[in-house]
Amino acid sequence: MAIPQEAVDQLLLESNRTCAICHKWLIPLEIHHIVPRERGGSDEEDNLIVLCRNCHAVVASYNDKHPTGRKFSASELKERKRRLLESIRRQQNFVNCSCACVTSRMSVETAEPNGSCALRCPMCGA
Repeated sequence: MAIPQEAVDQLLLESNRTCAICHKWLIPLEIHHIVPRERGGSDEEDNLIVLCRNCHAVVASYNDKHPTGRKFSASELKERKRRLLESIRRQQNFVNCSCACVTSRMSVETAEPNGSCALRCPMCGA
């Protein structure tokens, strides 16, 4: 049974297409079950997390019997997801300059009524 497309779309939007572990974005991503289905996990959004392929491979293939290393616990994965979403929500309180330089984000309070930035961009001067 596949994860409903609506849930996948919502997770990718909320996460800003960012891996919850390494925080890389706009790379190939996968949806991981925090508690696997075979152990009673559901397809509900609170049991799903966005991971890049590399992090998903690490999380999904960990051998419990290996003598070293620490497995990602369900509680750690949930906390990483919570922190990522909180960070993204804080970033959404910013607007980009009209030049769209990512490094020149200004707070909503400094934006003009038309949504453009009232300050000069330090990158291009726009």
